[in-house]
Amino acid sequence: NQIFTMHGANMMFLFAVPVMEAMAVYLVPLMVGTRNIAFPRLNAFSYWIFVAGGALLWIAFALDMGPDVGWFAYVPLSGPHASGKRADIWAQMITFTELSALAVAVEIVVTVFKQRAPGMSLDRIPLFVWAMLVTSFLIIMAMPAVMVASTSLILDRLVGTHFFNPAEGGDVLLWQHLFWFFGHPEVYIIFLPAVGMVSTILPVFVRRPVFGYPALVLALITTGVLSFGLWVHHMFVTGLPRVGESFFTASSMAIAIPAGIQIFCWLATLWDGRPVFKTPLLFVIGFIITFVIGGLTGVMVASVPFDTQVHDTYFVVAHFHYVLVGGAVFPLLGAIYFWFPKITGRIMNERTGVWV
Repeated sequence: NQIFTMHGANMMFLFAVPVMEAMAVYLVPLMVGTRNIAFPRLNAFSYWIFVAGGALLWIAFALDMGPDVGWFAYVPLSGPHASGKRADIWAQMITFTELSALAVAVEIVVTVFKQRAPGMSLDRIPLFVWAMLVTSFLIIMAMPAVMVASTSLILDRLVGTHFFNPAEGGDVLLWQHLFWFFGHPEVYIIFLPAVGMVSTILPVFVRRPVFGYPALVLALITTGVLSFGLWVHHMFVTGLPRVGESFFTASSMAIAIPAGIQIFCWLATLWDGRPVFKTPLLFVIGFIITFVIGGLTGVMVASVPFDTQVHDTYFVVAHFHYVLVGGAVFPLLGAIYFWFPKITGRIMNERTGVWV
């Protein structure tokens, strides 16, 4: 249980979101033509508090005190009856890392809106900057929910409050609502920066401008807005009213539309270009194929009857690993190959990249 919890917590909270924001901290100021990101001291604070959260988690794991309640830490499994400090460590790590993410999101928003070079209007900024701007707004609106949840959990455990105790007027499902209100935008907080990376890499290696810049920007914004209307599809088997669930089914299917628009824009860019199949483009093609599989299975689990059958099975595990590996890791590896010469002045080995 510790190993599975550590895997989920590390991938979601200590890898996926921070590494996407770290790319933005380096690249966004360069792309908008400013010397540095806004609030550099706040940036340093966000880094060290992230390190503190990660160190807390890993030191606890090394001392056999690692959390064992799943990366989502459902109550009552993680509530006051859970012995030891495992759930407390998870909750404190969440608070640290989400505060770090919030700080960086504020910096990116201010940098994009207030520090652009003269003449660089919003309809001229690169698509990666648009992706990070939308992502930052998602973080600012979604992260407080999980910070409230983790703080309430640690208060229940250490102070004796009863936010999640039904016997004293609390509600176990309140945890799921708070967590998944953050947890579903979280998926797009990870995915949207990857969209920006793909939209930046693709035109370079197909030797033509990206097809449908306005459509891609609108798809980014639409995805960000709709991502806040999906969280109950993680809760279809909890006994919520069927009429309410139907709205979340509709929005869970609707969010496939902007994703489809993005896929078609990228395919049109490929179709009309002259591709050079270097490592970054190979990662992008792998991303498109793998993400489409993950996306189609996502539309499937948006259906309440189907989700009732496959909930908590390896179908769902496979779905989100297709989405996260295809939708985040592949573009990230492509982006590392793509921007490595910019960052270090050296080119990574092409043969090794093709093998990878």
